[in-house]
Amino acid sequence: MSSHFELMEELFKTVYSWANNNFYEGYLFSRTSSASSMAVQRGLHRYLQARLRKERVLDGPDGKSLLECALVPLDTRYVSSDIVSTLLNFGANPTEPWNKARMYLLTAAPHDQRSLRVWAEIIALLLKAGLSLNQNSVAVLEKFFSVQPQLLDDALKSVPVPSKKKNRGKVFQKKGCQQQ
Repeated sequence: MSSHFELMEELFKTVYSWANNNFYEGYLFSRTSSASSMAVQRGLHRYLQARLRKERVLDGPDGKSLLECALVPLDTRYVSSDIVSTLLNFGANPTEPWNKARMYLLTAAPHDQRSLRVWAEIIALLLKAGLSLNQNSVAVLEKFFSVQPQLLDDALKSVPVPSKKKNRGKVFQKKGCQQQ
């Protein structure tokens, strides 16, 4: 009997083959050109975990990091703190895709309750993984969470405040973020 992982691999190959013959789906698959990036873009975190255990590749074939795929999604329904947590646990660097994610938050991210809660969780995960926020990043987050600023405050409270180092810049006391 085949494992679930093998069945998912076969499903991906079948769907990928079909999508290449269908314009719209082919376009989507051209943006998610590996099973791992498809798992990220569709919120399949258990499959992603199994795939990363088998091969620890954190970049898609196009060179785009899987974390960038998670933070700048093709479909906003699948933004997932579980996916981001999985990628960070497997060693994804939280700083590489941050500028693109910041632009996504400014221009394309939805502001409904679910999205705000999920993004608050994601911001906390990224900060715990070592992301430092400069004043511009804090301003973007404050603007994004302006409808529900308490969500951002709660997320940032869950992250330890970095210690002050001599001549290393100010620490945002309210936000717990180091200025860069």
